Amino acid sequence: MNAGLALINENFSSAIFSLPHRTNIIWGGNDEIAPLRTGKLLEDQLSNARLNVINGAGHVPMATHTTILIIFY
Repeated sequence: MNAGLALINENFSSAIFSLPHRTNIIWGGNDEIAPLRTGKLLEDQLSNARLNVINGAGHVPMATHTTILIIFY
């Protein structure tokens, strides 16, 4: 929760929206910390992004759904 609150005070838009690379966004469908709408917004705003939603995953899908993540790499 502390990390989430600290992010409120940071403006990452200059870094995020200037990414020239293809970006693979992996999001937990049940993320209660950063809702799915945030991932969809990022996908819309980044020119080379693709959103991959892992249904049933929460905020840390890399820890809970490791076998599914292999598909995205």
